[in-house]
Amino acid sequence: MSRKENKLKGAAAATHQTYRRQSLTHFEDPTVEREVNYILEEQESLAIKFEHEESKSGKWILFVEHASMFSMWKKSCNLYSQGKLEGVTSLKASTAKDNSRTIVDAYGVIMFHCGPCDDKNLMMHYGKNIVELLSYFNKRGYIP
Repeated sequence: MSRKENKLKGAAAATHQTYRRQSLTHFEDPTVEREVNYILEEQESLAIKFEHEESKSGKWILFVEHASMFSMWKKSCNLYSQGKLEGVTSLKASTAKDNSRTIVDAYGVIMFHCGPCDDKNLMMHYGKNIVELLSYFNKRGYIP
């Protein structure tokens, strides 16, 4: 069975994904972490500031090439801790641990949890702010 077929089979089984909080003393490199699927960055003060109903939680997901993942994670965490990622209650970065939900191995993801998801204008504002502050671009270029 090919690796892709194996991942698709595993995705169908959909096991619980694990995460852990990032160290308080240093940035952790998601590209070398193999114990958990995600690293979480969350500050209680920001989570409370942008609190919304749990059922209305949404997220923006950025796909990042592995070569840029650690630098983008550090930049995201710095902007978050400075309170510049408006509306973001927490961040998660995918790690190097095998994950049956991953189809393309060349990219990792950074998830920016925010909400309420039913406020389209606010969610679009949050997303635009994330993209601009991170100078995010993909193979087609900068995303305005």
